[in-house]
Amino acid sequence: MFRILRVALLLVAWLLSGCEQRSEYGEWRAGKELQASDTSGLPTITLIDVDPDTPTSRVSKIRPLADHIAKGLNWEPSRVRIVIARSIEAVADMMLNEQADLLVDSTYPILLVQQRARSHIILQSLVDGQKTYSSLIVVPASEKIRTLDDLRGRMIALQEEYSTSGYLVPAALLTEAGFRLQRVLTPDDVAEDAIGFQFSGDEENTLAMLRDGLVVAGASRRI
Repeated sequence: MFRILRVALLLVAWLLSGCEQRSEYGEWRAGKELQASDTSGLPTITLIDVDPDTPTSRVSKIRPLADHIAKGLNWEPSRVRIVIARSIEAVADMMLNEQADLLVDSTYPILLVQQRARSHIILQSLVDGQKTYSSLIVVPASEKIRTLDDLRGRMIALQEEYSTSGYLVPAALLTEAGFRLQRVLTPDDVAEDAIGFQFSGDEENTLAMLRDGLVVAGASRRI
């Protein structure tokens, strides 16, 4: 069982830069999306997202949206393509160079790309049917942690660098509360006056790290 220390709300948005034919996608692409079929010079839409670790998995999550867009436009599915970038900088470059049209992500990466690529938000997506959702910091019930101050000198799991609910919101919460965050490899590396953290990669890994006692708390949208 886990106890919730704090909840913060956020929004998820979509961002669009154009809808034209594209031919260059950069170096970082994944899975079957690498092999774009011939669309005979017809316009295409390219969806982009960022995932430095598991691009193929990310493609499978976005593919239903791409197929839905193609169906709504009465297009062949191959005309709505997916590109997975290594970093926010790569996403912004592709948007600026008109190599990608639509970024589907949460607030933090959307705003970072918006700053760099002069793109704009046009749609807000629902998450589990809701316009807002929660960022949670949870601890095992077996841990004697009652307040955020009890995390000092200990190590927590944050989700990933570009995650709004799994990194930005909890990191901002801890920083604004006066804590110093320190990225470390092991709990022994955490300074006494800091809260150490590792990136877990996803919610399942956060749960596994909590279960195995590798961290004393974890941040995520849901656990």
